[in-house]
Amino acid sequence: MKVPVKSVADIGQVIRITRISQDLDQLTAAQLSNAGQSFLSHLENGKETAQIGKVLQVLESLGIGVELTLPPDIEVFLAKNNKSEKNINSKRVRRS
Repeated sequence: MKVPVKSVADIGQVIRITRISQDLDQLTAAQLSNAGQSFLSHLENGKETAQIGKVLQVLESLGIGVELTLPPDIEVFLAKNNKSEKNINSKRVRRS
């Protein structure tokens, strides 16, 4: 199921619902994600300054995946950029 996210509060709500549906209390969920209970509480309540790395840890520990939808025109840029990276990487390999 995909859920649109426009704010930290949206993420917090998804985390809370998922945690509860998995029959986890905050302390247990926090321990599973190597985060503090205070952090998880703040996150579930939509604290705007939550650290993105810790947020991703919590999401992963609950089995919530994150996917970014890029603008359509970015595909051309990525294709060119990947080609450049492959050329650079192949040159590094040859020198080794």
